[in-house]
Amino acid sequence: WSDSSQNVPAPGRSQNLDWYMRENLHNDGTRAWFDKCFTIIVYKDGSTGWHYEHTYADAPVPGLMCEHAMVYSHPSTVGSKWEIYKPPSVKMYQGGEIKPTLLNWDDGSLPTLPSMISQATASFQKLLSDFGMTAFHWKQFGQNAIKKAKMSPDAFCQAVLQVANLQYFGRPVLTYESSSLRAFEGGRTECIRSTSNDMVAFARAFISGASDDEVEALLRKATSNHSRLAKEAARMEGVDRHLLGLKIAAAVNGLKMPRLFETDAWNLQFECTTSQSPIVQEHLKVPVQLMTTGGGFGPVANPGVGVSYHSLPDRVYFCVSARSPTADKDCQRYKQHILDTMSRLMGLLGLGEESDRTG
Repeated sequence: WSDSSQNVPAPGRSQNLDWYMRENLHNDGTRAWFDKCFTIIVYKDGSTGWHYEHTYADAPVPGLMCEHAMVYSHPSTVGSKWEIYKPPSVKMYQGGEIKPTLLNWDDGSLPTLPSMISQATASFQKLLSDFGMTAFHWKQFGQNAIKKAKMSPDAFCQAVLQVANLQYFGRPVLTYESSSLRAFEGGRTECIRSTSNDMVAFARAFISGASDDEVEALLRKATSNHSRLAKEAARMEGVDRHLLGLKIAAAVNGLKMPRLFETDAWNLQFECTTSQSPIVQEHLKVPVQLMTTGGGFGPVANPGVGVSYHSLPDRVYFCVSARSPTADKDCQRYKQHILDTMSRLMGLLGLGEESDRTG
């Protein structure tokens, strides 16, 4: 557990998602081990954060585990229609309150320990010196309004991010969106390549001041095409994992690497990595106070951005991370591109007309 939440800047948790996201992802390097497949951090103010390592499972597994535990362990579910598990009649721990034990290090037995700690601290601080993160909720509309406009919420969010990318980088960039292959035995993920010609055409028209009718037409074409690509990826009809298998087969069998893997196109970095957070399995069953906030991750390229998002009926959550020499400012700049794009599309499509939410 951590009492570091007493240092949360006013006015408190709801307005300081950035602080909590960074605390759960890395904090100052001294308040959590992060040495297990997942780490649960409980704060003094009652907030809880989960940090999990990606190798053993893709996001849906720990995401559902986190959300399920959050919903069904909450005191307000006891005796309510959401209570599906009765509190245990016998407590696992009978020894009273569990308190952490302070570890006392004997640096006399290892004279170099102080310098090793100093070096590790400096390395940690350097690692974070070009990293920034910000999280926020768009509350003017959510997936209900997007679906009413006859578009996929995921494709809509990807279109918004393509506009943000074009404004942030000044050019289209290779964008990764993960697609789950859990329908297949041993399946993990496939890549949806979001930067399609249709998405780029929409983003350029949006930025260049094209008419609302032209922007809407290009948006609908781009989102329709994106939905097709997403369905193909989920059916294992993408290209990235098949090509990866070809590359691995050549490597393990001592064969000459196919020329494809030496091209500039193959070696382009995903400067924008995106993922739709899979934490909506339980949300539709519970009131808003039992909903988890959302998740986030860091970029895979430097410089680059990473964007986690998920849409709920009345809102859309975003978490933006960046690596750059001015990462904190760049996160806010990317965030503003998202907000501006969402705002214009809200007016263009009439998406906020039935919502009474703001903020």
